[in-house]
Amino acid sequence: MDTVINALEWIRENATIPERDDWEEYKKEELARDAALEEKEKLITIEDVRPVLADISRNGHTADVKELLKKYGANKLSEVKSEDLTALLKDAEVLK
Repeated sequence: MDTVINALEWIRENATIPERDDWEEYKKEELARDAALEEKEKLITIEDVRPVLADISRNGHTADVKELLKKYGANKLSEVKSEDLTALLKDAEVLK
């Protein structure tokens, strides 16, 4: 128990919070960095797009799905460039 108390006292005495006059700006920057990291982690894959397009096609919009694929230079989903998948998914959501 003494070890824990000693450790906490050391932290209290030695830990410092950096002086900043712009905490609001710092927090905004930090949130923006976190959002950018989350966005990178949310990379859309073919597996994310396939069920959406299949659902749209089953609802009688097969021609619309084919047009979407052509818009991205593909005849089938596997031919769509990975960097276009996010935009394709957004376009497909409009058709739902």
